[in-house]
Amino acid sequence: MSSSSITVVDNPSPDLWKIVLDTHAQGNLEQTIEYGEMKKMAYPRTETLRLLALESEHPVGVVQGYYKKRRGYGRFLTVGGVYGNGPLTTLKGKEEASVARELLEALERKAIKRRIVEAYVTWPESWGFLDIFSELGFKVIDEFNVYTVDLAGSSSDLWTRIASNKRKNIKRAQSQGVTVRNGTSEKDFQSFLEMLKASASRARFDPTLSEVEALWNILSPKGSARIFLAEIQSRGVAGVFALTQGDTVYARAAGSYEWAWNARPNDLLHWEVMNWGLEKGFLKYHMGLAPEPLPSEGSSFWGVWRWKREWNGRLEKMRRLCRIYLPHLERFTKIANRLVSPFKKLTS
Repeated sequence: MSSSSITVVDNPSPDLWKIVLDTHAQGNLEQTIEYGEMKKMAYPRTETLRLLALESEHPVGVVQGYYKKRRGYGRFLTVGGVYGNGPLTTLKGKEEASVARELLEALERKAIKRRIVEAYVTWPESWGFLDIFSELGFKVIDEFNVYTVDLAGSSSDLWTRIASNKRKNIKRAQSQGVTVRNGTSEKDFQSFLEMLKASASRARFDPTLSEVEALWNILSPKGSARIFLAEIQSRGVAGVFALTQGDTVYARAAGSYEWAWNARPNDLLHWEVMNWGLEKGFLKYHMGLAPEPLPSEGSSFWGVWRWKREWNGRLEKMRRLCRIYLPHLERFTKIANRLVSPFKKLTS
């Protein structure tokens, strides 16, 4: 296959886009049209850039990015992240590399036309082809891990794979009367949001409520979003906001009340979500980021690290790459931000 046989089209139909995602069985939430629409719903002035690669009119690749439009230009074009990556192709080997290059080159042309200053692309180390990014002017600026648990086999297989301490904690939760139910109602979602807010306040992280709410509104009518709630005597104590796409169940957000931790509800909760996914034929449970704690960090960071690793899943290393498309505008925006920042401090 030569590059001349590839045609790249802008803003393709959802049906053609879905062909690529359905052919590529591996879950890739962030390259779905629904995820792009979520970004537009959650953040004002956000726009999407979607490109589809065709070979003889057959879809063979896609790439989706989103960016904020302000004062006539786009500052950051983001492709991929914790929950999926792009460009995504249905081909393998040299043909896969050729399609990925075509999409990245087309992405640059379209981005410049839309006056987008720079792009950030997340790419799994295991996918290879990092030389293509280097040749196109991308530079690696960051690395991070995501954590996935293999759901292949039976529930008993999964049980034997997890750490003995995890099995002990699950049994403890069961003995303490913790139960887990699969919720799909608006009431269940609102109950989960309160747990998420409590966790965010306690651990001082951004709960991205606007994203969670937009994903619920878009995906719950399609059956691709649901809430799993751990309860003690019918009182909610922990919850997981789970999304499904391709072969993967995503733990997109989770929250709990600290007063119930002694009963180990989170261990039983995720165990039950994994079993639900296994029964439905999904192959992976995606648990999000797994940042390796530094020696200087407190015990809570090590606790989260250990808690995830006890599921005996896989760390997947991601590379975040940057390409500046419009250097003159990039310099201008940096100067403008320096001038605006003191004013913001005076008026805040």
